[in-house]
Amino acid sequence: MVVYSSSVLPGMVPWFVILISELKFRRQNPQIMQNHPFKLPLYPYANYFSITLLIIILIFMFINPDTRISVSIGVVFLIVISTLYWVRYGRKAVQKS
Repeated sequence: MVVYSSSVLPGMVPWFVILISELKFRRQNPQIMQNHPFKLPLYPYANYFSITLLIIILIFMFINPDTRISVSIGVVFLIVISTLYWVRYGRKAVQKS
């Protein structure tokens, strides 16, 4: 169970990134999306619904004693890595924008 649960969070992270990136991209580029052939049906509600479901899954994984440790370690790891990235590159990335 530990191996399975430790692979769920890394599988969820790309979906969070994809959903949030699409929301941000479409807000910043409405002119591109007017004639774009690949549009997500029910945008933006499908994005928010999917993000909500992913968060609910994470909450239940924290509640479940079999998956709590691996999800906790995964969340701490993501926080540490994100903080290190922001400290190293965050300021430069903001200045370039």
